[in-house]
Amino acid sequence: ATELAEVGVWHWDVATDVCEWSDRCKAHLCLPAGRPSGMNHFYSVIHSDDVCRVRSLVDRSLTDRQDYHALFRVMNGDGTHHGVAALGRARFANRLLSVPKSSAELMGLVT
Repeated sequence: ATELAEVGVWHWDVATDVCEWSDRCKAHLCLPAGRPSGMNHFYSVIHSDDVCRVRSLVDRSLTDRQDYHALFRVMNGDGTHHGVAALGRARFANRLLSVPKSSAELMGLVT
């Protein structure tokens, strides 16, 4: 169903900075197939005018334990860009508010 809808899915383990991206997600974000990458690589493909805002939304999602929704531009390999929509939700190993965000994971969709 996600392939038919052209929706990419992703998962980020905050503590290890390991991201898992579906093939469709990698295509939307211009990430190389078959190569693992962390969030810094994700931020590197976002248009420079959008990256601070997206990073802030992701950080706020982890700090405030709320979903995030973002529209941003991704740089293509040829210097052009295209728009994507993303949403994410943080999940914590422990529901206590005092637990650091490093014990969290973030997952979401990209279209």
